[in-house]
Amino acid sequence: MNSDDNTLKIAKERDEIKVKMVEKLKALNFNDDEIKSVLKIIFITEGKIEALKSSLIGTNINNDDPTPAMATVLSQIKELQIKMAQDIKDRINEILLKKKS
Repeated sequence: MNSDDNTLKIAKERDEIKVKMVEKLKALNFNDDEIKSVLKIIFITEGKIEALKSSLIGTNINNDDPTPAMATVLSQIKELQIKMAQDIKDRINEILLKKKS
């Protein structure tokens, strides 16, 4: 599988996850604005991840070993993903608490 196919596969999987999340949020009686506020966390994080990936472009030029730069970016991406998951959980809980009161 070439990298374009893999990129498309990953994008499709992400889209499917977002659709499932929206369905679950609707089942919890979230309105459109509440759902958008949760999805916004994902979109912002995805943008930050893309920026990190873009920062790697050209790291293999004039660099005998791009591995340290790649490891740093990968670590930063993992941190963003962990933070995103926690932010989503926090936002959903915040909305659920408002709905109970």
